[in-house]
Amino acid sequence: MTELPFRLEIDFICDDSNPVDEDLLINLRAQLSEISPQPLVNYYFKTYEQFKRISFYDELINPQSKVNIYYHKDLPADIKGVNIIIPSDTENLSDVVIKLTKSGDNNRIINLCEDNFNADLFLDNLNKIKSERCENVFMQPYLTQNEIKNFTKKILREFLSCASAWLNPIIHSNGDIYCCKFNRCGNLKQNSLLTVWNNEICNDFRQKIIQDKHCKNCIRCNKKFNDNFLIVDDARLEYKGNIYEFESVINYVKSCPKLAALSAVNNDDNFITHLIEIYNDEDLARLNKTENILLVIE
Repeated sequence: MTELPFRLEIDFICDDSNPVDEDLLINLRAQLSEISPQPLVNYYFKTYEQFKRISFYDELINPQSKVNIYYHKDLPADIKGVNIIIPSDTENLSDVVIKLTKSGDNNRIINLCEDNFNADLFLDNLNKIKSERCENVFMQPYLTQNEIKNFTKKILREFLSCASAWLNPIIHSNGDIYCCKFNRCGNLKQNSLLTVWNNEICNDFRQKIIQDKHCKNCIRCNKKFNDNFLIVDDARLEYKGNIYEFESVINYVKSCPKLAALSAVNNDDNFITHLIEIYNDEDLARLNKTENILLVIE
């Protein structure tokens, strides 16, 4: 069992509608079972049929993973336990979202598409959705009204750095692994995930992030809009002997309700050594006994 000081959140992306390589998926799940804390996995499927072709598809719907399926007109009405991703350029967007909210308890995620984005039309659709008091509808990335109007102008929110290169491995269905969505660092068919995640390509990229605060591709990444994976105030990440220090604290990953920052003392100064996700009261009670919680972020 490999102990990590923080929980990884993995995006597994099926790039096309072809059947998923089950051997690759089985290999990944076996590796994740040997990592503590248990990593979270976000699966992204182009179609519901692609998801259902996996012989153990029902096992992917569990507390440690989220299944995301892109909306299409033939999506079954009785589908449950998944996130339905609806591109913002979907025809009759508000009608589609409202209809889906009445067909089940799934989360509906409106994914903003930069190509041909019409801010006024989108805001009109958004107001219609809000007027129906639709539940479990989220916008990705989450934007204020002013940011929606400026979405295609590539305006970065103010942030010091991005923690995605530490916390968010992106794995494509061909096995390619990325330590940011634009930076390939290896392949799961050739090496284990943790071997790749601690290789020279990843560590050089992280050092560059520390030095420059962000990379040239940040302007093209939706994560720049979100609180998750962004660093906002004195943080220190330690991974397999490599220590990364920032001038700020990493914000919590959205998929967990709370995050505890554990501290240590160095020359009488507190600094963050571990970030631990809290999912229930038992976790919090257990951590309180360690007597070194610096803060809990909700």
